[in-house]
Amino acid sequence: MTVHFWFRGSVHGEEESLHRKLALSSESVWGNIFSREFFSVIKVAILDIILQRRILQESVKRWSIHSLIYLSVLGRFSLSLFAFLAYKLSPDSQIALILINKNYGFTAFIYDLLGLFTILGIAWAITQRFIIKPAHVASEIQDNIAVSIIGVLKATGWQTQDVLRDGGLRKPGN
Repeated sequence: MTVHFWFRGSVHGEEESLHRKLALSSESVWGNIFSREFFSVIKVAILDIILQRRILQESVKRWSIHSLIYLSVLGRFSLSLFAFLAYKLSPDSQIALILINKNYGFTAFIYDLLGLFTILGIAWAITQRFIIKPAHVASEIQDNIAVSIIGVLKATGWQTQDVLRDGGLRKPGN
């Protein structure tokens, strides 16, 4: 749907032909990939998008909180995407079977560690917002909502994980 939305507008002056819009877009993408600026684009992607350099320049504390949450979610997503691709390319390969099994030692450790980092980031953000209360945080209600949503998603994710692992709801006394 997003790609459809992008191509509803003008692409390099072309407004009518979807075929021409796709051709102009792919030409632009390939032109950037095989240009001298390719390594500059990669550098910007790593430093500014993944490592969030702008937030680090503003405050190490804010960057640390953000990174605990953001990089953990990105890491889990990346591992899941890699597992999906490995399974689709070779369903019987050892690495694919290890990565899709959430109870395998390595996979469970990585997922639990990244989950712990997310929880630490959420706890630190909540402490920062509601206990320490620095002046710049007082008026940013959107951040409070975002932290709450991430916390609820994490809590419900663990509950869902328990239900799936146990094969159903836990019985009283177990």
